[in-house]
Amino acid sequence: MGSYVSWDSVHMDMAVQVIRQGIAAHPNRLDMHFGYIHFLGQAKRWEDFAAGIEAVLAQDAANDHQWLWSDNEPFNESDFPGFFQDYQVTLFNEQDPALFPFNIRISNAVLKHYPEDIPSISNLGVIAYYQEDLEKACIHFQHAVDLDPSDMIVVFNLAYMYETLGEVDKAIATYELALASEDPEAREQAKAIIDELQK
Repeated sequence: MGSYVSWDSVHMDMAVQVIRQGIAAHPNRLDMHFGYIHFLGQAKRWEDFAAGIEAVLAQDAANDHQWLWSDNEPFNESDFPGFFQDYQVTLFNEQDPALFPFNIRISNAVLKHYPEDIPSISNLGVIAYYQEDLEKACIHFQHAVDLDPSDMIVVFNLAYMYETLGEVDKAIATYELALASEDPEAREQAKAIIDELQK
């Protein structure tokens, strides 16, 4: 009439060992890596979770992005770093600041290989904000905006940081970037905030 998931540490360790052996034998099978990482996230084995992601990124560099999927079919994805944002969300959803070091570790691992990955840069800014280091958050969000001023998430995050710091002129200048957005809601929201800040 009901169900629940339980984790037996002995059997879980056995499963991890078997999966690791499979990955070692077939290091370019991306589906195996991702299945392994998903399993570790479900089990909340965060150290192994982060290490598994780092291993995928290292292998991505080693195999020059030549991945295989199930049935050894070639697998290509133009936004390869995008996969790792889902894993970041898994950590953020735990709502546990003690896990932030794993978010930072994963973001830095992505940026080592994909230095212009906006979500990873933004993640570092979000964590700095949660840790009440607004100056550091500004540095990360500014970096992201410099790379892509059309990304309204980082534009609004940066503007809000300046607003929170009381740097109104910088906040307004940043919100003004949104006035050129193709998103009408972003333009409307930015205009309303600018009008309020200029009172």
